[in-house]
Amino acid sequence: MGKRSKEKGSSFEREMAAQLSLWLSNGNHRDWFVRSQGSGASSWVRKQKGGSEIENQAGDIAANSVSAHALMDKICVECKHLKFIGLHQFFSDLTDTPLLQRIYEEAATKTEKALWLIAKENRQAPIIVVSVETALSWLPITTSSGIKFSHGILHTGKVSLFYCRLDHWLYPNRLRTCRKV
Repeated sequence: MGKRSKEKGSSFEREMAAQLSLWLSNGNHRDWFVRSQGSGASSWVRKQKGGSEIENQAGDIAANSVSAHALMDKICVECKHLKFIGLHQFFSDLTDTPLLQRIYEEAATKTEKALWLIAKENRQAPIIVVSVETALSWLPITTSSGIKFSHGILHTGKVSLFYCRLDHWLYPNRLRTCRKV
């Protein structure tokens, strides 16, 4: 991985930490979450060597505030900013495993928590990819106000994943009801 790619990934992780902080704090704090030291590598190495997992350190985002620890006890956030994320691969007859599925499956082996994979393709809005079970337990497809948002289910023989734009996941009540065309 080149230096520019690492810088792009690190910058994206810091941006997502700030966005999650603003979301959880209702717009009051940008620092409740931070980029993990080593982007989760220290937690993973320690777990592999038989040690206990560092609390709230798995993944790319860590809690930096007491107010954020309760959420991070339940989820692991992995961030990927790529030139190409390959959503269309789920809809083709390729024999290769789609890129997002490979990333998700690899990250899922590193945590027992609900995995939130936040992925961004160049010049596109970030999306969140979670298991269908996580989506059903965290966010109803129709919000309490009756607003529906755009989403999709990516299914292969091995896994079913839910995806939507990150802003739709974090702020479903801000969306307007779609008009019929």
